[in-house]
Amino acid sequence: MADWSRGATPSQSDGLRAADRDLAEQSLNAVAHDLNASAAEPFSRLRGAEHGPALAAVGGRLRAAGLLMMQHVGFACRWPGLPPVAEATNCRAVGDCFAPALHGSLELSGARLRSAARGAVRRLCAAGADATLVALVAGIEASATFYPSVTTECISLGSNLQRLSEIGGGVRCSPLVDLGAHCSRSLFNMARMSAAALREFSIAMPGKVRAGEARADAVFVGAWGSRRIDILSGLLDAVVSSRPAPPPRRLRAAEVGVFQANTSVALMSRFPSLHMLLVDPYHLHTQTAPDDQLLEEFYVSPREVFDAAVNWTRPYRSRAAFMLQESVEASRWVEPGSLDLVFIDGDHRYESVARDMEAWWPALREGGALAGHDFVLTFPGVVRAATEFAVQHEIQLFIAPEVWFFVKAGAEAAPRGAAAGGWPPVTFRRAGNCYLA
Repeated sequence: MADWSRGATPSQSDGLRAADRDLAEQSLNAVAHDLNASAAEPFSRLRGAEHGPALAAVGGRLRAAGLLMMQHVGFACRWPGLPPVAEATNCRAVGDCFAPALHGSLELSGARLRSAARGAVRRLCAAGADATLVALVAGIEASATFYPSVTTECISLGSNLQRLSEIGGGVRCSPLVDLGAHCSRSLFNMARMSAAALREFSIAMPGKVRAGEARADAVFVGAWGSRRIDILSGLLDAVVSSRPAPPPRRLRAAEVGVFQANTSVALMSRFPSLHMLLVDPYHLHTQTAPDDQLLEEFYVSPREVFDAAVNWTRPYRSRAAFMLQESVEASRWVEPGSLDLVFIDGDHRYESVARDMEAWWPALREGGALAGHDFVLTFPGVVRAATEFAVQHEIQLFIAPEVWFFVKAGAEAAPRGAAAGGWPPVTFRRAGNCYLA
C-alpha cells in the first residue's frame, strides 16, 4: 500500500488518495472475507460435537479479533474518517491517530477473548471435558491476559505501536499497515489451527480411545491461577511439602531456556533457600535458527540478552549459576536425583522438547517436578511431547494455564496433607478433570 503521509497535507493529497484508498479498502475487505470464511468453516463442524458451543464461542472471538484488526488497518494513511480515537484535525501525523486505534483494537479484542475463554474453561470443567482440551482453552485466556495478544505477530505489533507513534510528524503509515495486516491474518490462522486442535481432543481423541489407542492420563490444574510465576510457586510449595521433615535447608532447581532470567529471579525472590542452575547457550548456540522462527527468545538469544540476564540476577548471585551449554549436554553435568524442580522453556520444537524431557527426568529426586512452558495451541510440538511423555512413562500429566508438569513418583512423592493417593494437595477442589481452588 502506498504511503500518503510523507510530504503531503490532507488537502494536497485527497484527490490522489481517494481512488487508491477505496481500492485498498476493497482489497482488504476481500481478504478479510476470505480469511473469516476459511476460519469459520472448521468451527462450524464443532458445533454439533460435545462441548462444541463453548469451543465455537472461543473461535468466534478469535475471528472477530482478526476482523476488527483488519478494519482498523483499512483506515491506514487516511486523514478523513479515522477511527474515533482522535479527530483528524488534531493529528500531527497518521501515527498519532492510527497507532492508538490499533492499540485499542488489541485491548478490546483481548478483553472479549479472555471473557469467552474463561467462560469456556468453567463450562468444560463442569462437563468433565478432557483435561488437555481445558488446558488449551485456558492457555488462550492466559495469553490474552498477560501479553498484548495471543499470536506472535500481534505481540510484535503491540510492542512496536508505542515506538511508531512516538516518531512524530515524519511517521510512515506503511509499517503500521504491514504489522496490522500480519496480526489480523495470524488471528484468523490461529482460529483455524484452534479448530483443528480442539476437534482432535473433543471428537477424534475419544474415538481413538474407544479403538484401544493409549491416551495420556491428564488433569487440569486451575487452583494456582493463570500467572506462570504463581503456578511454579504453587508447584514448588507442593514439592517442598513432600520432603521429609524438617524441610531441607536448600532447594535446587534448574531453568532450561533462560532468556532474561525473569522466571528464575521471581522464584528466588519468593524462596530464599532456592538455588538455581540457569541453562542457556545464548550467543554460544551452535545451531542455526530455523527459517520459521518467530521470536528469537524461543530458540537463540544473543549476547545482549545474556548480559541483561546477568545484570537481572545480580542480587541473587550467590544462588544463581549460569551454564552456557546446550540442554542435553548440560543435563549430563547434573547429579541424578539432585533437583527439586526443572523448568523447560527452551527450543519449542517437538524433537527438542522430547529430548529435554528425557534428559532432565533423571536429575529429579523422588517427589520432584518436571515442568515446562507453552502448553498452548501455537506450540503443538510442546503439546505432543508432553502428552507422549505421559503415555510412554505411564505417569499423570498435570496441565495448568500454559504450564505442563509431572511429579516423580517414589517414597517421597506424597506431600504431607495430600489427597488420598498422593498429589495434589487436599485444598484443591475436583470438578470433572479439573483441580480448582
